[in-house]
Amino acid sequence: MRRHLTSVVVIVAAGIALAACGGKSAQPGPRFASVVLTDNPESKTEKTIFAPDTPRIYVVFTLAAVAQGTAVKSVWIAEKTGVADLNTKIDEAMLTMGGAQTSGRFWYSRPTNGWPVGEYRVELYIGEQQAATRRFRIEGQATSTPAAPVPFASKGWTLENDVYVNQRHGLRIAVPEGWKTGDEARFSKRILWVMSKLDGAGRERMGVNITHVSIGQADAEEFLNSDLESFKQATYEEDGATKSLFTVLETGQIGSNPAVHFIRNSDQSRGLSLYSARNGFGYIVIFKWAADAATEDLSQLQSVARSIGYGDLPFATAGPGAPGAVSPPASPPAATPAVPSTMPAAPSPRSAGVDTGTPIVFATGVQNAKPVGAASTFPTGTRRVDAFVRYQHLRREDRLDGIWFRDDRQFMRQSTTGAEIFGGGTIPPSGRVWFWVEWKEGAPAGSYRFELQFNGQAITQGTFEIR
Repeated sequence: MRRHLTSVVVIVAAGIALAACGGKSAQPGPRFASVVLTDNPESKTEKTIFAPDTPRIYVVFTLAAVAQGTAVKSVWIAEKTGVADLNTKIDEAMLTMGGAQTSGRFWYSRPTNGWPVGEYRVELYIGEQQAATRRFRIEGQATSTPAAPVPFASKGWTLENDVYVNQRHGLRIAVPEGWKTGDEARFSKRILWVMSKLDGAGRERMGVNITHVSIGQADAEEFLNSDLESFKQATYEEDGATKSLFTVLETGQIGSNPAVHFIRNSDQSRGLSLYSARNGFGYIVIFKWAADAATEDLSQLQSVARSIGYGDLPFATAGPGAPGAVSPPASPPAATPAVPSTMPAAPSPRSAGVDTGTPIVFATGVQNAKPVGAASTFPTGTRRVDAFVRYQHLRREDRLDGIWFRDDRQFMRQSTTGAEIFGGGTIPPSGRVWFWVEWKEGAPAGSYRFELQFNGQAITQGTFEIR
């Protein structure tokens, strides 16, 4: 079974949400005050039977009388499925909780080919003591033509007459044929929409992202100027050198929207960001297209812009005479993918496995299989941190264990294998994998460390600060 969410060349390990929840009970000792098995993390209704195409199964719980710093663990077991040995452990995850942190959830995502029909259980531990068990069954068959889930539904999107509408934020967008919407669980709360058109090798030809952030009384122009700083500060590593991730071609106004044209230097793709502000929120609609985008590509991007309500926008390959853009630098950075899934990795002390010669990159998210917001220090309240690690010649049987520490105390352990990451597909000779952790209420201040074990041996680690 494949664990949690994956794409072609990455692992996305368990995202965790925690929240404070008070309460008292007459029962003595540390315990689970409540446990709900469900396919909807907001539901309080227990379910024990799920369909093979259920996207995720959650265990939502609250604790009572659990001391701060206690390990809380879930173990997922396939008791009888016909495709694995009896009582096969398929996943294990751990949180460090207790004290004020009394509620949380674990989940397991649908395997690539659906859940095998059969019987399962989830064992829940407080410390070393098994404190609860929930059993469930997978029954029936996946529908041959299931109703497609609405992308980013939790952000307020619905489908109306082939156009996606977000009444909550006053947005609308159409998805052209052949485009793919992003996986909502991979993105932070500020991301409202992600979609792309990919080429045959899985590289992004075009993309549209919508982001929102609280800006109080600031207007769209102030929001743009603030965001420009992030353009200037964004960097990436190549051949041992730190390079600017973006070249800003031009800033200006398109209709009522402040706008920025840019080049993403790591792959030479072009972009146009439009800014707006209303009701205390700033919105960025980002259009991206490949440097060699054809006319038919750009016509599809125009159709998306019109569906949003922008009319025709100046999409073109940036260069002399291109509408809405200025000439790029005389010697632009070489076009090199930030995630070289099919290119040789940097020389490594290991002949195979994880590249310990390249530092772990920490970021606040991922977009197009690349780190977003890379840094070594993040502000208190950051909701997500990703740890990116290079590999080369990874084998299907190789096991990767990611272990997270805060102030030298372990609070999460995530495990996977090459086979789980890539499923039935071929493992590229080199590339990058990443693990992430999320905090519902934001990360507390402290010194953090991420350690990676390869086949049971600790081989690399990295540190970052939340302050």
